[in-house]
Amino acid sequence: MATIANSGRGHEGHPVLEATEARQGRRGLHVFWILLVSTALSALALLALLAIEAPGLSGPGGQVSTSGAVSPTAPAPVRQTE
Repeated sequence: MATIANSGRGHEGHPVLEATEARQGRRGLHVFWILLVSTALSALALLALLAIEAPGLSGPGGQVSTSGAVSPTAPAPVRQTE
């Protein structure tokens, strides 16, 4: 039976990685740029949605003001059922 020495290289010269090492993602500047661009796009989408909905907020029922005035109708008393 032949003995094969493992030099840390696999088939076609590729390095052999442990399972945990192979599952981990790569870190680098490209990950930073992806996060930066996606955050900027989501902020722009939020601002665009706010700009679209802003005219409806100033219409009747769009904003609730609290002036401290008492409403003309008093609330009905609570009834207890048997």
